Amino acid sequence: EVKNPLAIIMQGVEYLRTSVASDALLIDIAERIKKSALRADSIVKGLLSFTRQMPIQTEEAEIAPIIEETLSFTEHHIKSKRITIIRQFSPDIPTVTIDSNQIKQVFVNILLNSVEAMQNGGTITISTESIKSGADQNYLQIIFADTGCGIPADKIEKVFDPFYTTRNTTGNAGLGLSITRGIIDK
Repeated sequence: EVKNPLAIIMQGVEYLRTSVASDALLIDIAERIKKSALRADSIVKGLLSFTRQMPIQTEEAEIAPIIEETLSFTEHHIKSKRITIIRQFSPDIPTVTIDSNQIKQVFVNILLNSVEAMQNGGTITISTESIKSGADQNYLQIIFADTGCGIPADKIEKVFDPFYTTRNTTGNAGLGLSITRGIIDK
């Protein structure tokens, strides 16, 4: 119900942008409307993903290329914030059975949270390691660590709650980590 009007708004904005090509102020206004509509669309997608139990479509995959592809999605945002990525991928990582698309969403959410925690630049370190459990079962451990401000101790228990956010900026729906947890739990 909400996505249909957003699609119409986006079409109208694109028409306006091409119609007023000589008026810089109107182009700027159209661009702001477009960004707001895209943000609203993103929130709706997050809500749909959160409320639907999306079926898992697993496949055998190597994790390092999936991490690299996710980094390419967020590369511009990471570089614009003067953040360095350090990769510490263990060479002996076996393939894993995962839903690649949903895992990419997890990685994007984690990366964007890290980026937002480092307003003045910093470092994100991504490491992978194969570990064995007590029952000789192999597991893949992936660690995202950043040099950001962290989450205050009094708020850490709430970060996976739907619609909870530690950010004071507008446009944050507080769904990223709750969606991430839902995907990982599945």
